[in-house]
Amino acid sequence: MSTGNDLAKSPGFVNCSYIPPGFLYAAFSQIRKQWCRARILKVLDCATLIIHLIDYGDEEQLLCSDIRKLDDNLSHFKGYAIECILGDVKPTNNIWSPEALKMCEEQLLYDTVSCFTVSQHLEVPVVRIAKKGEKEPFVQKTH
Repeated sequence: MSTGNDLAKSPGFVNCSYIPPGFLYAAFSQIRKQWCRARILKVLDCATLIIHLIDYGDEEQLLCSDIRKLDDNLSHFKGYAIECILGDVKPTNNIWSPEALKMCEEQLLYDTVSCFTVSQHLEVPVVRIAKKGEKEPFVQKTH
């Protein structure tokens, strides 16, 4: 199995036309500063593409030189990032205010959270979120 150091030393792709969308590769995330498993979403031109980090959920635009072949034994595992819906969260008048969006981003974006599946809607889990090991759901807390 390749390590991050092995991946960094191996040659990248010179031209994105050799990288088909939909396939899994190892990608050096500029946001996370580490090698991650990524699905190629779109080839923008001969040098850049858009990827989806399957274990984190982020999308990034990268150079094709930051893409490497993924070890076969790592491509068989499903991604850890899944789409979720917050249960019992409804905006006033069915419109999210900029303040509410900002508060959710500040509280949840790039933070460690635990999700507890409470039901499912159209194959998407409905979850309750607790922050940093807390037991109470995030949405029921007062801040």
